[in-house]
Amino acid sequence: MNKRSCSVRTRFTREQRARTRVVCALSVAALALDAPAQRRDSTPSIVTFDGAQDGARSTVLVRFTGSDRAPQRLGEVTHAPGSARRGVVARVRGRWSAFVVVAERPPHAGTYDSALYRVDARGAARLVGGIANASTPIVTEAGDVVVERGVAGVTPTARGPLREDALEIAAVDSETGALRTALRRRGQLAFVGTALRGHEVLVYTVDGPSSALVSLDVATGATRPIIANLQGIARDFSYDRARDTVVFARGTAEGYELATVAASGASASATPVFRTQSEHLMPLSIGSGRVVLDSPDGRGLAVFDPRGAIRALSPLGSGIDRPRAVSGDWVAFEHRATRAATTAHGLHHCAHGTTVSTTIESGTDSVILGLIPAGESL
Repeated sequence: MNKRSCSVRTRFTREQRARTRVVCALSVAALALDAPAQRRDSTPSIVTFDGAQDGARSTVLVRFTGSDRAPQRLGEVTHAPGSARRGVVARVRGRWSAFVVVAERPPHAGTYDSALYRVDARGAARLVGGIANASTPIVTEAGDVVVERGVAGVTPTARGPLREDALEIAAVDSETGALRTALRRRGQLAFVGTALRGHEVLVYTVDGPSSALVSLDVATGATRPIIANLQGIARDFSYDRARDTVVFARGTAEGYELATVAASGASASATPVFRTQSEHLMPLSIGSGRVVLDSPDGRGLAVFDPRGAIRALSPLGSGIDRPRAVSGDWVAFEHRATRAATTAHGLHHCAHGTTVSTTIESGTDSVILGLIPAGESL
């Protein structure tokens, strides 16, 4: 090859490289400009359960957060005035549905006077009654809809022992309402805290002064201990699948703490990872040791990382933020501002920091049931 042909090939290669650099730069710029749109397109929808604070009707809505689209009304449920509103949204039998619990009698009339309803694109359908008041149904990884039921025991005298109820945990057929009892016991409480793996759920039991955490397989009824004697009062359970640990808040004589325990084996006690005097941590695991919670210093939503540090996110400013649901890196939370009577629903992306919100009308009780991934619907 002569020198001329060598110089031509070198010049052509340099021109190609230059054009490639320009094209790459333009492509990156286009992606950067289009990133907000892509994030909006991937924003999940929030499913809520709304009604007047003392009303007797509540509606399941799909809120297309970050969009001008009006909320989609799925179905309405009638209940006792002032009923608590609880529920969850989950994919069961290939279909997204909301499962909600409301009181059928005045909330103070009894303990097990609520009913479970399924609400989706087909409307609202009552599945079963006798549900523990103000309890939240749990859906397992395998698709079991799990509820707490019971029959109240004899009310004790002023100085007598605590009332002992006949307690039941059962799986409910999402189409027919048929019950499959997984656990029966007597005591004060058998609370389904969170779903674990497969058909398993975490159950928090209370019998007088003692309490425990157990795993229950709702398909077989098999149980195994997680903590046989749990100290303090526990609440707000969630499951970190990546680490196979249960995360929860606990009140003790010294104050309050964020605690964890391995879900797969028996432990003598829980491991405290953070202590505070705040009684409203309301933790929710987002996986791999990370937990979103209400900041102990009143700055709203915060994240706790595996290194033991709490970082305030405050996506909607100071106030009380209750994390309700997680989908990927998206966290849905209920926000009440420090110096305002208004409430809002927020949706925050923990990776890129995007936040969208919806203000809730005054006088409306709106509870977040869960998130529907972008592109899917009830």
